[in-house]
Amino acid sequence: REVMIAGVAYAGGRAIERVEVSVDAGRTWKPAVLKPPVTAYRWRLWAYPWRPASKGEYTLVVRAVEAGGRVQDATRRDVLPDGATGYHRVRVKLG
Repeated sequence: REVMIAGVAYAGGRAIERVEVSVDAGRTWKPAVLKPPVTAYRWRLWAYPWRPASKGEYTLVVRAVEAGGRVQDATRRDVLPDGATGYHRVRVKLG
């Protein structure tokens, strides 16, 4: 059965080119579907239809890629001084 994973991405004053989703703790990445931006430098809504292979525990990870190909930094940092970084991770259990 399909599970819809969805969220928003933001890169400050830079445009989001794509969002990638991993369902295996970051080992592999798949592209999410992006909604068109309202303006060039705004939040981007995204969604990823996922069909889990089996019941069990999964670590879902999401990262953004800016226009020009710069991939979001995986290291978690606070907003100051240069803006927050780090992948968003969620552990889920399907049963």
